[in-house]
Amino acid sequence: MLTRPAALEILSSLQQAVRAVNSANRFIVTCVTVQGKAATLSNMGWAAGQQGDAQRKRELYLDAARALADMRAWTDLITVLGNLGAGDDPESTHYLAAAVWLLLRATAPLNVSIHTAAGLLSNIGPADQAGPLVAAAALYFAATRGEKDPRLEEMQQLATAMMAKCAETRGIEAAQFEQWLADEGLLDAARWLPKLDVALIQLVGGDEHWLFDRDLLPEFTFGDSNEDFSPQNR
Repeated sequence: MLTRPAALEILSSLQQAVRAVNSANRFIVTCVTVQGKAATLSNMGWAAGQQGDAQRKRELYLDAARALADMRAWTDLITVLGNLGAGDDPESTHYLAAAVWLLLRATAPLNVSIHTAAGLLSNIGPADQAGPLVAAAALYFAATRGEKDPRLEEMQQLATAMMAKCAETRGIEAAQFEQWLADEGLLDAARWLPKLDVALIQLVGGDEHWLFDRDLLPEFTFGDSNEDFSPQNR
């Protein structure tokens, strides 16, 4: 037979378990509600863009981005930052750079990863010092993400074309391409990744363009930095 102290201890444990379950349920409901709100704001932003209301589109996307950042929905946030970076918004480069910064630390669908990097490269231009670094990230995404993606070959070709354009603007001939990649460290993440990280932080700029807390994200880890992901090996 249970003693009174033992019974009270069991009762206390049950009460704690119930409180924990209730707290978890409230958290889930909150997340679902916030994510639903963010999705609605994002859809409204797209609709505003279709109607030609650029200012309203920007405001709605910004609200959606902040909501997603609050719940640490990084993959969805990357998409919304990419949407903010599309079009003629003078601040588009800031948001695309922030999206690529996130892509180095969080996963996203292959097409989102490549197109976001391509959008940033288009904005800064392949002649920019950071151009080959952005293209290197695209090559890495194409080599390591979306193995079963039906558009894998298309995305690999786009990533390769990005790097080829960077080489072309620097007067690199086709016969020199592979050697140029090696000499510049564009096949070695240990060399290009830290440089890209610094460049992205500079491109994002002031705190007003960081719509999320960077301290919540892990440091980038790219596995074997000496893995060869050059075009001919994909």
